[in-house]
Amino acid sequence: MITALGYCHKSRAHYTPHERVFLASLREYKPRDVEVFRQHSLGNFGTSYNAMVDTMIRGGHRTFAIANDDIVLRPDSFQLLNEDIEICQGEQRHWGVIASRADYVRMSPQNIRFTYGMEQQRTIQNPQELQIIAVPSVAPLLAVYTRETWVDFPPINFYSDDVQCFDIRQRGYEVFVSRSYVHHVGSQTLGIANYEEDAKNSREWLLENRKDFVSIAMQ
Repeated sequence: MITALGYCHKSRAHYTPHERVFLASLREYKPRDVEVFRQHSLGNFGTSYNAMVDTMIRGGHRTFAIANDDIVLRPDSFQLLNEDIEICQGEQRHWGVIASRADYVRMSPQNIRFTYGMEQQRTIQNPQELQIIAVPSVAPLLAVYTRETWVDFPPINFYSDDVQCFDIRQRGYEVFVSRSYVHHVGSQTLGIANYEEDAKNSREWLLENRKDFVSIAMQ
């Protein structure tokens, strides 16, 4: 069961409008026994989230979630994540991370608009949305890890989630998309100012420091 939730935000002092909406949904839909951790930006996504997770682990939390501050929970977001963890464990799947679906995320089974090869969608929901699906990578909009499966993000903004999922799979664990869903406002967490420049800097860091990832995952 998830016992902690951590999220990062841009400003130490101010709550942004999307963060206020996120917190409102937390107050309504977060299980009472889940402890919340708030981490201010330490310059980039990876460094900020690594520091926050270190705090949760040192606080004694074994199964924990991380989140963007620009999502909105549904009443069953946490419930389905916890249920899917139990299903994976019951099926003896070696899960490393399991993440909620969303409406604003790269086009993969994590995106509710993903068509699964169908030319037309005549229902209000893909049947696959009711399944737990193994994928190469997820965006951790709302994602669950354990102390044993956690791998630090690289100290960059772009591609940090891809590298982490790559490392998790290299350790023999699987990456899953949950039946859980969150609404995602989109690209607000930590407030990246220049996307093109930041993406370029992240690619350069990867080429210098993670040639193993680049040679396999970025071809």
